[in-house]
Amino acid sequence: MQKIANDLDAHVTAIYWCGTSYVICSALFQPIFATLAALGRKVSTFIAITFILLGSILCAVAHSVSILIIGRCLQGIGSGGVTVVTRVLLADLFERDNRVMMSGFIGLTWVIGTTCGPLMGGGFASRASWVRHSVYLSLGNIWPTLTNAAMDVLDQSSSLRIQLCHNLGFGATYPNKGNIHGSHTTC
Repeated sequence: MQKIANDLDAHVTAIYWCGTSYVICSALFQPIFATLAALGRKVSTFIAITFILLGSILCAVAHSVSILIIGRCLQGIGSGGVTVVTRVLLADLFERDNRVMMSGFIGLTWVIGTTCGPLMGGGFASRASWVRHSVYLSLGNIWPTLTNAAMDVLDQSSSLRIQLCHNLGFGATYPNKGNIHGSHTTC
């Protein structure tokens, strides 16, 4: 945190608002995204991921602490959306017995992320340009997800989605909407 404060010519207490604003926005927007999820899971997921992407871009180009805090707020909004839509989808997809186990797996990923994330962030901050490299890493993970979500929201043909997945080198299974037997198409 001290390195970020020095790079942005900010007081350390202002930098702590980056984390606090993220948590506050995440908590405030979870009920809103729960309502949006009732209107459509794909659209609410797309909106949440878009907020994370915009916040990450803002954090990457931030040259003042106020821009960094705004970027973290946008990331927090998106994080609140992803958190609550994940729980809603969990309730939709799994029976009660399996839901507990899958909720445990999701909790495990959060534990690993919140444990390893600060350690990796500290490594980036001490050895590289603090936010630029760590944010650019997360942007590389967001683009394919956002592209896939946008194609689902826009309801493009599955062949275009499969072609894009192959071109990007990602493997996933998608429902084959054209087949009445409920088969899945793998890319």
